Amino acid sequence: MHQNQNTLNKIYDAKMTRRYESKINNGSLEIAEDPEVTNLRFLEKFDISTLNLYISNGMIVKLRSNSLKVLTVYNFRDEDEEKQQGQNMYVDNLELENLEVLMLEQNYLENDQLYNLAKFKKLHTLDVSLNYVDLTHIYSVTSLTSLTMQECGFQNIDQIGVLTNLEYLDVSANQLLNIDQICLLVNLKELYISQNWGLDIAPLKHLLGLTHLAINKCDITQLSALKPLINLQYLNLSHNSDIIITELQYLINIISLDLTCCELVSVYVLRPLVNIEYLDISRNTIVYLDANLNEMKKIEIIQSRIETNK
Repeated sequence: MHQNQNTLNKIYDAKMTRRYESKINNGSLEIAEDPEVTNLRFLEKFDISTLNLYISNGMIVKLRSNSLKVLTVYNFRDEDEEKQQGQNMYVDNLELENLEVLMLEQNYLENDQLYNLAKFKKLHTLDVSLNYVDLTHIYSVTSLTSLTMQECGFQNIDQIGVLTNLEYLDVSANQLLNIDQICLLVNLKELYISQNWGLDIAPLKHLLGLTHLAINKCDITQLSALKPLINLQYLNLSHNSDIIITELQYLINIISLDLTCCELVSVYVLRPLVNIEYLDISRNTIVYLDANLNEMKKIEIIQSRIETNK
């Protein structure tokens, strides 16, 4: 019986190898909606250290590899069906000691399914958007340089300061009101905190290394916290009604600025931004546009809608 099982395993591996060999050799393998694939033993025959592996199959519950570096697990169904498909997916069952990038967005995983993320000692990029995240599991992965947690439903990130290696952070579309600990992320270069209504942005003044910032749809009006951020190059402030943009004149390194739908009537204060190349001021009620911008010599792109401000 044991011998017969070994024979079946060899047949399985050979079949799967033939099916996916060319894709593996091209560096990207997608396994989706294939009921025959219940494990990935056949991958052990290949050098997959440069392989991007995409899995969309709730039947795969274990994965072992000493060389895989990039793994994406995804489902694209309605929420109830996604929950069912993701029932067998447990991070603790992934034996991937050299994993560097783990993308788990839109799987609706529960907290216990994200347990033991810290075992991935080389993990630097993690996306857990649209999962039911217990941040305790996330805070344990101190090797992270990039973290994306969109639409996870949490209200605070009160221990985010332990992730001192972070250079990229996206916590858009949650329910954040307080981001005090974010000032401890001294290496942060890109921050995306859009769609957190009523957010207090005062702690941003400490993030002097920021080059990219998105705080659109946060219902903010005062921008004094941005004044010290002279390294900012890309800034999205769109859909913040009644915003006061006076402080933006000090951000002299801005290259791209989005002020769509901010109920502005003038952008005269932006004249010192001589390095700007992209400016979107559509859906405002700005008058004398040319006069306001005539000293901004480097502008290459202004959204066409600003001509009518519709």
